[in-house]
Amino acid sequence: MKIIDKVEYFGRRAEICFSSSRRGRRNYYLVYTLLYLVFMGIIGAAYVYAGKSFIWGPYGDGMRQHYTSLVYLGEYLRDILYNIFVEHTFEIPMWDLHIGYGSDIVTTLHYYTLGDPLNLLSVLVPQRYTEYLYDFLLMLRIYLSGAAFSIYCRYHGNKPLPTLLGACIYAFSGWNMVAGFKHPFFINPCIYLPLLLLGVDKIYKKEKPYLYMSMVGISCISNFYFFYMLTIFMVLYAAYRYFMLFGKIRVKEWLGWIGRFAGYGAVGLGCACVLFLPVAAAFLETGRADADVYVQSAYSAEHYQMLVGALSGKYLSSYTIIGVSAVCLPALLILFLKRGKNLALKIGFIMCCIFLCVPYIAHVFNGFSYATNRWCWAFVMLLAYIFVKVFPDFFTLSKKQKIALGLCTAAYCLYILADPYARDGWNVLTALLFLGAAGTLLLGYAFWQRHKACWSVFLTLAMSCSILVNISYSYSEKGNDQSSIRWFVPIGEAYSEIYEPIQKTVKSFSDEEDYRFEQESSGVHYNSAMVTELNGGQFFFSLANGNVSRFLSDICLNKPLEQKFQNMDERAYLMKLLSMKYFAGSQRTVPYGYEKAASSGEGLPSVYADEDALPLAYTYDSYIPVEEYEKMDGIERQEAMLQGVVLEDSQLPKCEAEIDAEEADYEITDLKNIELSDKGFQVLADNASLVLRVDGRSDCETNVVFENLEYEGGSSKLSILLNTKADGKKIGKKILFYTEENNFYTGRKDFISNLNYHQEPVTSVKLTFEKKGNYRYDELKVVCQPLDRLASYTEDRKEDLAENLTINGGNVSCRIRLEEAKALVFSLPYGNGWNALVNGEKAEIKKANTAFMALELPPGEYEIELHYTTPFIKSGLLLSLCSVVIFIVIVIMKEKRKRKTK
Repeated sequence: MKIIDKVEYFGRRAEICFSSSRRGRRNYYLVYTLLYLVFMGIIGAAYVYAGKSFIWGPYGDGMRQHYTSLVYLGEYLRDILYNIFVEHTFEIPMWDLHIGYGSDIVTTLHYYTLGDPLNLLSVLVPQRYTEYLYDFLLMLRIYLSGAAFSIYCRYHGNKPLPTLLGACIYAFSGWNMVAGFKHPFFINPCIYLPLLLLGVDKIYKKEKPYLYMSMVGISCISNFYFFYMLTIFMVLYAAYRYFMLFGKIRVKEWLGWIGRFAGYGAVGLGCACVLFLPVAAAFLETGRADADVYVQSAYSAEHYQMLVGALSGKYLSSYTIIGVSAVCLPALLILFLKRGKNLALKIGFIMCCIFLCVPYIAHVFNGFSYATNRWCWAFVMLLAYIFVKVFPDFFTLSKKQKIALGLCTAAYCLYILADPYARDGWNVLTALLFLGAAGTLLLGYAFWQRHKACWSVFLTLAMSCSILVNISYSYSEKGNDQSSIRWFVPIGEAYSEIYEPIQKTVKSFSDEEDYRFEQESSGVHYNSAMVTELNGGQFFFSLANGNVSRFLSDICLNKPLEQKFQNMDERAYLMKLLSMKYFAGSQRTVPYGYEKAASSGEGLPSVYADEDALPLAYTYDSYIPVEEYEKMDGIERQEAMLQGVVLEDSQLPKCEAEIDAEEADYEITDLKNIELSDKGFQVLADNASLVLRVDGRSDCETNVVFENLEYEGGSSKLSILLNTKADGKKIGKKILFYTEENNFYTGRKDFISNLNYHQEPVTSVKLTFEKKGNYRYDELKVVCQPLDRLASYTEDRKEDLAENLTINGGNVSCRIRLEEAKALVFSLPYGNGWNALVNGEKAEIKKANTAFMALELPPGEYEIELHYTTPFIKSGLLLSLCSVVIFIVIVIMKEKRKRKTK
C-alpha cells in the first residue's frame, strides 16, 4: 500500500502543480517539454545509432526538394540582406536560371520553404550546416504541434493531465512520424489548426480577433495548399460552434457572424497576399490546374478492411496516415457508450470516417486534384481531443457500459487477429496494448475509482508504451518501408550529396555560365544545380512553368511528369536548342557531337563538351507558324525548330522546314508471353518481351515512337524498357507511362525514346513490358534521325550572335548588330513577368518555340535588356500593406474600446 499511497500523493501534487495559475501553466509546459524530450530523444537516438539524419533521401523528396530548398532559401535571404546593407540597393531577385531551365523563385519555393516563418532561421546558418537546421526545425515543428494542441485544450477548460497526454498523442502521431519526417512542412497544419479553431472560439466569445487574423495570415503565407484544407475545417468548425452556442439559425444573427469571420479572415488573407496572389496565379497557369483527373468511385476492398488498423498505426493507400496511441481506442468506445454527451465529437468522428471511405471527398480536400487523404492531420487532432474530453468518463461507467466496453474490446482484438490485411506484428501489439488498457480498467474498476491518481499514472505509462510502439512501427520496414530509417541520408552527408564531383567538374569550366549542362538519367540529384549555381536543367517541384511543360509534351519526351524533368534524352537537336554544351555521363550514352573534356574522378562519369553548342541567345531569319508546327510529330518538331522559330505571327519570311527523319521498316519477333493484336500487344505476364528486327540506318539517332499509347490492366504506372546494341555499346532506355487512374496522370500518350546516335545501323530493339495487360496504340514506329545537317543549322543560328550576354537573376542584357531583320531567341522560359527594353524603349516579347522568348528586330544595332518581376507580386504587396494597416487600426480601436469599458 505504501507504493499506492506514494502514487496517489504524486498524482494529487501533479494536479496542484498543473493549476490554471501562471505558475501552473509554466509547470504544465515544463512537464510537456520533458515528455517531448524523452520521446524525441528516443527517436533521435535511433537515427544517430543508424548514422542517419532526418532528411529523407538521397533520392526522396526530403533531399531533392525540402533540404535543397532550405539551403537555397538561406543563401537567397543573405543575398537580399547583402544588397540592402552593403550594396545599398533594395533588390530582391525573383527569377533564377539555375532552377530548372530558369524559374520564378517565389512561386517555385513557396510550397516548400518560402513563407514559413520558421524557415527564416536559415539566414543564420551557412549552407554546409543547413542539414542540422533542417533536423532542428523538424523537431521544433513536432514540439509546437503539441504545444498548440495544449493551448486549445486549456482554453476550453480541460484538465491538465488528459491535455498533457492528448498533446503527446497528437505530437507523436503516425502523421507526424511518417508524413512529417518525409515532408517537414506537412507538420505545419498540425500547428495551425488548433490555433485557428481557438481564434474562431475567441470571436464567438467576442474576445480579441487578433489570433484568428494572425493565424489566417500565417497559415496562408506559409503554404497555400494546406491553407485550403485548413479553411474547410475552419468553416466546418465555425458552423458546429454556432449550433452549439445558439441552437438554431437566426438569419440576421447568422449573417452577422458570417460577416465578422469573413471580414477578419479577409484582413488575415490580405496580409498574406504578397505571396498568395503570385502563387495562386502561377498555379492557374500550370497544366495541373486544368488537367483531367480520374477519381475512382470507391477504394479497394483492402483499404476498407484496414481502416480500423489505420487508427492505431496501419498506413493505407491514398496517404491515409493516422496512427494515434492505443489508449484512444477505449476512449472512442466510451465516447459512444455515453449517451447524450459529446454529440459534436461523435458527429465529427463519423464524418471523418465517411471522408476516409469516399475518394471524391479526398479529391475535394486535395483541391479537386487526385484523390489523397492529406487532411488526416485534422482527424488526428479530433481523436486526440476525444481522448481528452472522454478521460473523466473512465471513472463513471455503468455495469452495462463496462460489459459493452469489454465486448467491443474483445471484438476489436479478434478482428485484428482474424483479418489477414489488418493482422501484422505491430497491429497485434497495438491490440494487446488496447486489450491491456481496457482489461486493466474493467478488472480493477473499483480500485481505480478509489485511486484515480493511480489510474492517471497507469494511463500515462500505457500512452507512453503505445507511442513507442507507433514510433517503432513508423520507422520499421514492416510499417512503411519508404519511411524506414534506412532510406534517410547519412549524418553529415547531405551537403556533399549536392556538391557532387560532377558538378564541381562542370563548375571548373570558364564558360559554364554561358551554357547549360545535361546529366545522364541515372544518379541525377534533382534541383542540386540551384544550390551549386549551375545551369543544370533538372527540375522537381510542384509548380512548373506551364510553357516548359507544354514544350516537353510537344517533343514527346519519354518522361510524362510535367513538374519533374531531368534531361533531353540525349536528343542532339534538342540539346542544341537548349544551349547544352556539357554532358555528364558514361561513354556509351554520349550524345552526338560531344567529346570528352574532363574526368570527375575514378569510377565517376566523365564530362563531355560540344564545342559547337548554341549560346543562351541566338537568331533566326524565318519563322514557322504555330498551326503548321502543331501538325508535326515530335521528331519533326525538333528538327524544324532549329531551322525556323515557331511564332504565333511574325514579319519574318515563312520557313519551309526540311525534314530528314525517316521511318525504318521493322518486323516483330521473339515474342515471350506476348500475343499480337491489331495495333497492340496482349502482354500475358510481367516482364514479357519482344524484339523489333529493324532495317536501320547508319550515322543517325534511332528513336522508338509510340503514338496514343493506352493500357488496360491492373496497374496505373507502367514502364517499357528498350535495349539495343550498336557500335559495340549496349544502350538501355525506359518509357515511363501513367494511366488515367494514376495520381500523376497528365494526359500524355505520345512518347519518343532515343536509343542514341550510332555509326552502325541499329538492327534490333528489345522491348520489355514490366506489367502484364493490354497495350494499344495508333502507331509504333522506329524513326531514324540523320544528323548530317545539324552543324549547318547550328551555324545559321550563330550567324548573328548577341555580345556581352549577361544573366544576373531576373536581369538579362546584351548587344547585337543585325544586317537584316531577325528574331533574337533567348532559350529562357517565357513568362508573363518578363519585360523588354530595346535601346531604352519597351518592346514586345513573343513566345518562341512553345516555351522560350523572342524579340523581333529590324536591321540595326541594339542594346537589349530583359527584366523579370513575379506576376502579381506588386499587387499582392499593396494588398498586404493595406491589410497590415487595417489590422493595426483594428487593434487600436479594440484597445481604445477596452480602456473606455474599464
